Amino acid sequence: MTHPNVTVVRIPRNSSPLHQRAHELATQALRDLPPRTRIPLQDGPRIAAYAVKGVDTPAPAYAVSFWMNGEIQVVSGTVEPQETRALTSHLLKAKAQEGVPAGFKVIEAGYAVLRNNQASWGVTGRELAQLRSAAAAGLSNF
Repeated sequence: MTHPNVTVVRIPRNSSPLHQRAHELATQALRDLPPRTRIPLQDGPRIAAYAVKGVDTPAPAYAVSFWMNGEIQVVSGTVEPQETRALTSHLLKAKAQEGVPAGFKVIEAGYAVLRNNQASWGVTGRELAQLRSAAAAGLSNF
């Protein structure tokens, strides 16, 4: 992050004795910070991951996974195919959203990865992997 009145100049590491000393001080300051702790939510992160299957088939299916009471819950089902693939995909997402409690952020399982993680999700990479796996497993019956 930069301030409008600040210019950032990249200096090669240890290009001067002063830069080397600044690097050592910054490294030591980072080491002296207390470890970051994640405050767990009582029922887990308020995020849900959904997966779909068979969008072009007679029985398109969805599965959505989310935490409730400390455990991953999975809701799954099928929808009637719509006039277009896009409409069918939209209906699958809408049904997945209906399956989770209010206030949960519903994202496609493929996007439930750490690089897309947002602070508001309150979730770790491991938890995202668990949600993706649970959603995929929910599709195995279809």
